[in-house]
Amino acid sequence: MGGVVLALTGVIAKQPRNKAKLNFSTPLVPLLPIVSVMMNIYLMVTLSATTWVRFAVWMTLGFIIYFGYGVWHSKERRSDEQEVILYDVADKDSRVVDGVYR
Repeated sequence: MGGVVLALTGVIAKQPRNKAKLNFSTPLVPLLPIVSVMMNIYLMVTLSATTWVRFAVWMTLGFIIYFGYGVWHSKERRSDEQEVILYDVADKDSRVVDGVYR
């Protein structure tokens, strides 16, 4: 556990800092982020195995829906389909360049 704390401290402390005066900044950097990460790790470790299984199932379902919808409704997919349709409709005598009849 000490190694994890040391690694987190090193990673967080090495982050670049903005020297400009801002209206708001996170207080107690890097102490507060390190304590927050450690508290979250503790809370995650105390979860039961059933909770992790539920989490994995819902995440898997969410990824399937998210990426499935994204693939079927993407602009790139639509543009590919339009080009295929234009090439299929084109006569052998006409030329289609970049989806435009020439």
